[in-house]
Amino acid sequence: MVTVMKTAAVAPEVLADIDALMRHTAEKTSVNPDLFRRVNERSDRLTEELRQKPPIDIEKLLHDAREE
Repeated sequence: MVTVMKTAAVAPEVLADIDALMRHTAEKTSVNPDLFRRVNERSDRLTEELRQKPPIDIEKLLHDAREE
């Protein structure tokens, strides 16, 4: 059995925010309030989306992987 994994492309605005956060961290500077707000809002949305999904059964995943 072949397992196909889907990979999601990362949106350019997300990459830009990640880059900006990394720069702020490396330079030890304060984060722009707009950047902070965008990242927090995105994080809240993704957290809520994950809460709506059923939990992942790790034991079943491991068992299925061994069966292959």
